[in-house]
Amino acid sequence: MTTFDMWLWIKLDDIRALMGFAGIVCAGAAGMVAIWHIGRSEAASLLEKFCVTAFVLGSVLLLLSTALLPSTKQAAAIMVVPPLLESRAFMNDIPELYGLSVDALKDKLAGEVQP
Repeated sequence: MTTFDMWLWIKLDDIRALMGFAGIVCAGAAGMVAIWHIGRSEAASLLEKFCVTAFVLGSVLLLLSTALLPSTKQAAAIMVVPPLLESRAFMNDIPELYGLSVDALKDKLAGEVQP
């Protein structure tokens, strides 16, 4: 893992917030300008095209930031959990630890039931 990868992990939440903010600003500004300028001048058709483009761009940015870009915790889980689960130590030790913990719980519960 490189330092750039680590930087991206740390900054994913900030990137998501920035993209979401940019999407909201683009969509909102495009809608406001379109409402204010429609039918006011002959250049309105060019402005309408610009507003529609800005609205679509803002909507795409908002969608990308909220739905497709993972958060820092999600990216960490994506990168860390699979190698951890496939590790030899996990495969060998966890079943034994699970069995020991179940046995300890059974013993403890059996001791609480019988006074």
